[in-house]
Amino acid sequence: MKQTADLVLGYKQKNRKEWIQDETWGLIEQRKDKKKQDLTSRIRSEKEERRKQYQDLSKRVKRSARRDKKEWTDQLIKEAQNVA
Repeated sequence: MKQTADLVLGYKQKNRKEWIQDETWGLIEQRKDKKKQDLTSRIRSEKEERRKQYQDLSKRVKRSARRDKKEWTDQLIKEAQNVA
């Protein structure tokens, strides 16, 4: 039944934020992979190392997203000024 529903209805498309650039989406995917690795690791030292890598990636994602949003808003402001 689920297979039929998947075929007929398909999957719900998630709307991506238009201001997030592809580079940031790549970082987000890397961060997801690190989180999965962290959850599956059993050795404490390995877990701590992966957690540190995840935290570093998380900081990079946030920084990149802030930069993308600022660039996007600046572009919108310039377009509005040109129209006015």
